[in-house]
Amino acid sequence: MSASSLAGRTLPSASASRIRARRGSAIAAALAAIGAGLLILVVTKGFGVAWLRPATCWILLVLVLFIYGVGPFFGIPEVSASKRVIHILDRTYSARPLAKRLAEVAPAGETVAVFHVRRDVEFGLAFYRNEEMVNYDEDGVPKKQHLLVARIQGRHGVDLDTQTALEELLEGRQYQQLFSWPEQGLEIYLVGAR
Repeated sequence: MSASSLAGRTLPSASASRIRARRGSAIAAALAAIGAGLLILVVTKGFGVAWLRPATCWILLVLVLFIYGVGPFFGIPEVSASKRVIHILDRTYSARPLAKRLAEVAPAGETVAVFHVRRDVEFGLAFYRNEEMVNYDEDGVPKKQHLLVARIQGRHGVDLDTQTALEELLEGRQYQQLFSWPEQGLEIYLVGAR
């Protein structure tokens, strides 16, 4: 098929799978809300408000264990996909996996700099690497060779025009991209000494 004949068509399999996933999530959320409401009604009617907190804590404990894939318990089977979800959440919201990957690339004493990253990423990397990060915006560009963690995408995939800013900051220096961290919109570079 030519490109012009595909212009007005949608891809049914991709959009249908997205709709099914959203519908499944909505159904799961609705069932969870109904279950929570019933739990509150049953516990408060049968045992009083004093037992509401312990009952909900036990339910939350079971749900957390279920999410982390600890099951099976109480007849609830293990969901192997939940471990994958936790891994994705960890890579998206934590600096720990990134710090672990940086440790594979650079030894503990290697300087790591950040450029336009979120504060939680900067402080998380400092915590997990047990060293202070050099911030290009506050401290300038280090003269010696270092790793650079730069944020290239903002919310909803918006390009932050980081490449042109880096070209200006690192003019006359050699730098190469080592890897990207797409879950947080980051790219990691090795910047040569001045």
